[in-house]
Amino acid sequence: MKESEAGNQLAFKCKTTIKEKNFSNEITKIMQTDFTDIKDHSKAISMEDRSFLQQLSKNIYQDSEDFVTMPLPFRERPTDLPDNQKMAEKRLNLLGKKLQSEPMFRQQYTEFMTNLLDQGHAEEVTTPGKKGECWFLQHFAVFHSKKPDKIRVVFDGSAKFRQQSINDHLLQGPDLLNGLLGVLLRFRAKKIAIMCDIEKMFYQFRVAEHDRDYFRFLWWADKMATVKVYRMAVHLFGATSSPGCATFGLRYLAQKHQSTHPKAADFIQQSLYIDDGLISVSSEQEAKELIESARDICKKGNIRLHKFVTNSSEVLETVPPSQRSQNLQEATITTTTPTQPERALGVLWCVETDTFRFTMPVSKEMQTRQEILSLIASIYDPLGFLAPFIITGKQILKELCRRKAEWKNKLSSDLTPMWHQWTRGLQNLSELGLVRSNMIEEDAAKSEIHCFSDASTTGYGACAYLRQITKEGEVKCSYLLEKARVAPLKMITIPRMELQAAVVATQLVSVLERELKYFLLANTAGVIL
Repeated sequence: MKESEAGNQLAFKCKTTIKEKNFSNEITKIMQTDFTDIKDHSKAISMEDRSFLQQLSKNIYQDSEDFVTMPLPFRERPTDLPDNQKMAEKRLNLLGKKLQSEPMFRQQYTEFMTNLLDQGHAEEVTTPGKKGECWFLQHFAVFHSKKPDKIRVVFDGSAKFRQQSINDHLLQGPDLLNGLLGVLLRFRAKKIAIMCDIEKMFYQFRVAEHDRDYFRFLWWADKMATVKVYRMAVHLFGATSSPGCATFGLRYLAQKHQSTHPKAADFIQQSLYIDDGLISVSSEQEAKELIESARDICKKGNIRLHKFVTNSSEVLETVPPSQRSQNLQEATITTTTPTQPERALGVLWCVETDTFRFTMPVSKEMQTRQEILSLIASIYDPLGFLAPFIITGKQILKELCRRKAEWKNKLSSDLTPMWHQWTRGLQNLSELGLVRSNMIEEDAAKSEIHCFSDASTTGYGACAYLRQITKEGEVKCSYLLEKARVAPLKMITIPRMELQAAVVATQLVSVLERELKYFLLANTAGVIL
């Protein structure tokens, strides 16, 4: 501690040390995340979730313009929120400085907010809000790594003022999403595949007018000359209740038209994952009817389906170019004119060849535990196509955890050859193409799910196949799903490892029977070998 020449000011010099934490348990959890989707998550609904469903069920309706409208699902009413307008003004001033210093950012931000107002998603407010029932949202821009020229303005529902935020008062609701694994499994079931997207999903559902003051915000008018008060008229990105409300509203619309469009209503309720729709059907005619019916249902609620993708030129011709994926503006699909692969819930789908592909990280010298973990965690394979290969990389990482290797230290000499061999094989996976369709026969004489499981001292896993016997006596087999896991750091006996593998096998059979029940109408048997 030293006294400065200026007078009474003091300067402190502190010496600190940094100790690295051992994250072995966290790494183990990461290695287990690909098993969470095969477990049974059914449980009793909580009181808060019950309240969420009751509030929406009683008060959801379509307004005079046919927009599906819902109230905000609050924990308690009436609310007693503090007045946070001053904080919103400070945040707006900080944003204004950044907009002034970055012209391109200012242009993008202004265009987004202008479109928000022009499309009726937000409206100007001239009257003061009711005390305790009004909240000002701050907003900021989010950039997509693959779309650097496009921004999305997100409203900060978690921003605190006097230890409160609007998200603290809103109910999240139950998990109404379809399982990602189930959507992908059904996407593989039939010959003709269809993929689409809901445009700006959250903005297609309006907030009841008496609740809109909770979504107030500040923005400039007259070319940033004056600050005005606005409020969102729709459910927004950043509110904890928005995903549940949007999914609930979409299902409400589908159920309303279940009698007139049964297949399309089932598609909307069972084959959508957030705003992405994936399904497969048996014929071109069925695909065309499904697309037309789904668009008709959504149109009745002012919801727009777009970015359609299909592996059939005949089906694609029925979709206007403006509603197709950017890569498929031409209706002819041929292997001689390949386009960029589409992403089916993160899995690369080559439409022309109707195969799944894999892009691997750029090859570089990765020698430390940190780099190895980053590489292995970046490989996305929800259906387990690459499980036999990936498990070898995980075993190397497990060995590093066992040795308690430092994050920045390079691999030891005995592990380096094994790692180099694995990374060379990793690059070859980009040449691999796996057939998308399982060609499931709904009217097969017999359908069986065969699940094989095995274990060793280094790992265990299970894989499932579908075996069908057609009415003509032909036998067809196709791969369905696979999961593999490295053995735990603590040694356990081989018989117990075998039992662990058998548990995984039964979980695979359970999830397959549940997710493919609409396709497997014949007797289905689960077999563990």
